[in-house]
Amino acid sequence: MQEERTAAAQGDQTADAGETQPAANSPDNKKYLTLAEYIFSALATGSDGLKGALSVWGGMVNTIFLKLKPQSYVNLAKVGTAMSVFMQVYNLFAARISDRMTNHKRTVYTLAVPAAVLGILGSVPIAFFFPSMSDAGKIAYVSTLGVIGSIIGPYLANAQSILGIRMTPSSRERGILGTINNTIGSGAGSLTGPVMSLVILLFGSIVPYEKGSNSANAYFYFYGNILFTAVAVTVALVFNAVRQVRIPAPEKSAEGPAGGLKEFFASFLSVGKAIVKNKPLVLKKVSGMLGAWAGLSGSAYSLIVTKYYQGITIHFPGGHSYQPSLGMLFFIFSLTQTIPSLISLSLTPALRKRFSDKKLVIFQMLWYLAGSLVSFVSLSGLFFQLPRQRRYWIQMFCYHWDGWMFGLNVCGNVMDLELLDYSEWQTGERNECTFGYITGLAHWLFTLPIGIIAARLLIRTGYRTDRPDDPITPLITQNLFRLFTIAPLAGKVLTLIPMFFYDFTGKKREMIMQQLLERRELRLKAIAETEASAGREES
Repeated sequence: MQEERTAAAQGDQTADAGETQPAANSPDNKKYLTLAEYIFSALATGSDGLKGALSVWGGMVNTIFLKLKPQSYVNLAKVGTAMSVFMQVYNLFAARISDRMTNHKRTVYTLAVPAAVLGILGSVPIAFFFPSMSDAGKIAYVSTLGVIGSIIGPYLANAQSILGIRMTPSSRERGILGTINNTIGSGAGSLTGPVMSLVILLFGSIVPYEKGSNSANAYFYFYGNILFTAVAVTVALVFNAVRQVRIPAPEKSAEGPAGGLKEFFASFLSVGKAIVKNKPLVLKKVSGMLGAWAGLSGSAYSLIVTKYYQGITIHFPGGHSYQPSLGMLFFIFSLTQTIPSLISLSLTPALRKRFSDKKLVIFQMLWYLAGSLVSFVSLSGLFFQLPRQRRYWIQMFCYHWDGWMFGLNVCGNVMDLELLDYSEWQTGERNECTFGYITGLAHWLFTLPIGIIAARLLIRTGYRTDRPDDPITPLITQNLFRLFTIAPLAGKVLTLIPMFFYDFTGKKREMIMQQLLERRELRLKAIAETEASAGREES
């Protein structure tokens, strides 16, 4: 395609330049989103954030609440990995089916409540409700819910993704909406202490264990999950009713059941070739895959807070001190990060006007790398040992440090959406679900061993998953800190490298987005003419 070669040549000359001013008729100069869409998008994000504030307890389900023996804990990780192999094959068909669907709102209405119920069932404290249940029974219960969730989950996630992507073609509005949602989501998600305290207040009288114990936390997570899931799914359904689709889908080829599997996989391979052809997309996804290996730290952070810092007395200047509860301990960590996060979100729109998203993302990664280096040197114990009080303050500083870059997450999100637009410009097609499936499959294959390795590394620290209320020894503490600091540092280094070669910026980006706008306007005009012609024939 001649215009593609021209764009590539211009992009090579201007890839590192700042963003140019958009043309007068650029989508960035138009308003698409309604006030209702902004409001309910923010409310949906906020309700999800409040539910996410329970993730402290949610992260304890496998490591603590199930009370699995160490080998059973590893076996659960193996079962999860084996199940994911099968689900990757299933998800291929789900992605292609979702791309052929036309009424994605109906999919959300149909599946939102069943998916929410499955999430609630997954939080049932079965080790306490059914104390005689064997480890094999617990693994079977969790796996069964996982299979059912994996069957309906892709269709719901695909529908939500498409509806979100096609709300607006404007990168400016995508950035504004992303900033609003990240602000609300960050603020709500950081309310760990207040949310946990509210759950304890509401349901404390019906929990048969002492408050503060991990046994009691298992019940609180279950009841809290019911409450906040009900709120989140209600708001999500209202948001689904008010949002609109403004990016018209290109006309699909004649692929369908009559075409058979040969045509099905030919279409799949066509999308795969389009992804490989999309160089900036490949680089960004490789960056994400490399960074995912930071997940080897597993549950180390959660265990450090719940087992090492719990019960700490925080000393302040002037002789003041405070001993926070577990919920408030997490809340303090979150608040330390949330305050600079909200400030950074307010600064992001101005920064995006001055610098390209690529430059801001690279700066963000370098900033995170510096914080991880401080954490590694100070907390790993490989260079020197520090008392608990000093470790606490250093970890607080590192969380505060990371918070200043939270707002720039919007840049990466907008880049992901623009890379889908870039592929539409290259191929003339939009197959978001298949696109997401193939890139997700590559990510899954590359990161497949992480779950099992993380489980084995956690067991090697000496921590006993079957004795959640036992105190941890100094040796286990030291091992957890090393796991918590080394893996993230390695991930931060690896994820940075590919982004230096990302080139969908500058004049190349402006030209492609302008051409894409012109194509879409012609497509909308053709659709309107077809509908008008059909109306005249009916009359």
